[in-house]
Amino acid sequence: MEAYFKENTGIKNPQGHNLDFFVIPLIGQNLIENESAVQIDFYLTKEDAIEVKIPPASRIADFAPLMDSIEEMKTTLFSMSEIETTAGDVIDLKDPIPQNL
Repeated sequence: MEAYFKENTGIKNPQGHNLDFFVIPLIGQNLIENESAVQIDFYLTKEDAIEVKIPPASRIADFAPLMDSIEEMKTTLFSMSEIETTAGDVIDLKDPIPQNL
C-alpha cells in the first residue's frame, strides 16, 4: 500500500500534532449515494504509514460522481484542496508526495 505526505491535512491526534502522513486502504464506488468513496488512515510518522500500523485517525469521505477506475478516483481526490469527511472534518489532500521507500 502506498503512503503519502501532505503538510497540514487538517487531521490532528489528541495531543494536537498534525497527522500529515496517510494511506488509502479503501477506495471505490458508493452506489447508494451515487458517488465515489474513500477511507483514509492518518499517521504521525512516515514509518507508521509505510508499515500500515493501527492509525491514530481514520476518516471516510464521499466525493465526485462515480468514476471508472481507482486511478481516476485517486487523481480526482488528490486534486481537491477541501474534502468534507463523514465525521464533518474538512481535509486537504491536494498534491500529496508519495513516501514509499
